[in-house]
Amino acid sequence: MNSMKIKEYNPLKRSIVAVIATMALFSCSDWTETESLNIKTPTLEEENPTLYEAYINSLNEYKESDHKVTIVKFDNKETDPTGQGERITALPDSIDFVILNNADNLNTVIIDDIQKIRQKGTHTLYSIDYSIIEKEYEAMLESEETPNEDTEGQSENTGKEETTTDRFLEFCEQRMEYYLGLFSKYKYDGINVIYSGIDPLALPETERNQLEARQQIFFGKIKEWKEANTNATFIFEGKPQNLLYDKNLLQEANFITIPVVDAVNREEILFTANMALVEGVPTDRIIYGVTIPSLTDSKDLTGYFEAQENGSPMYAVKGAALVVISDNINFIQAGLCISRSQNDYYFGVKSNYKNIREAISIMNPSPLN
Repeated sequence: MNSMKIKEYNPLKRSIVAVIATMALFSCSDWTETESLNIKTPTLEEENPTLYEAYINSLNEYKESDHKVTIVKFDNKETDPTGQGERITALPDSIDFVILNNADNLNTVIIDDIQKIRQKGTHTLYSIDYSIIEKEYEAMLESEETPNEDTEGQSENTGKEETTTDRFLEFCEQRMEYYLGLFSKYKYDGINVIYSGIDPLALPETERNQLEARQQIFFGKIKEWKEANTNATFIFEGKPQNLLYDKNLLQEANFITIPVVDAVNREEILFTANMALVEGVPTDRIIYGVTIPSLTDSKDLTGYFEAQENGSPMYAVKGAALVVISDNINFIQAGLCISRSQNDYYFGVKSNYKNIREAISIMNPSPLN
């Protein structure tokens, strides 16, 4: 398995506990929104460089150890952040990977923050989503349509040509060049490739052949990128059971993320995962994809479990963390991928990212979070 560098990791020494306690004191000042007061609180790095270096070394040792992985998706903005809730540096230090939802047009603050969290062993990725390319293709076709009657016959001819020449193939290749180009443009640490698609077994032969050709273009570009960037992180997210492309590519993936955002209990999570683990899909690096609840849409019930906690539904991120540490002889439950992570900044009372921190503590009893 090339998912991460594994080595023996001993429990934290007493000296490291002191480092963590000190870091907690300094971190509290970072969590508090004090921009309007224009107060500059010294960081541990400024106050005690030696202690800070020991903390960074401990973090990187933890990230390199055999542990349950935490991946978060972060809704970054193109404009400069207005507070700590929009900074990836405010995320818990023990997070392993941050996936930026908006991969291009990064502002200077987040570019600098990527460098800062990399020092702590946290790597920054971005997503390449096949369904987004499909939507972009459909939008292009719609923009080419004209409403006047003179073009009706032309549209019909174009439709006939589409059955023999799939213009999507050339379009997808061009879009993949753009998306993969962002890796070097912003010096990302890797990519998160998203593909769910549809069950190819339900398609007529013609449509199945078309889908296979489209997957060849999309995943062929991913394979070329991985061969050229062997040390970069590659995560597959979606439904691997719907792949017509050679599933050997998944052996190159560090992790396989199975979305379970609609699951409300352990049984539903395991059912969804087992449905995805068809022949050829690695079973030693499975990540559960869950989400933090919405801050604005009361009708959006994703992000909750049916189990009750203090009279309210348990957050899915905690419920899934408990599943991760449960016994499973069929496959290895490697950790969590948490969407809408930025929402959790505001759910805590005494500290932010309360639920993500709790999930990390459940999966790794002695993390530096």
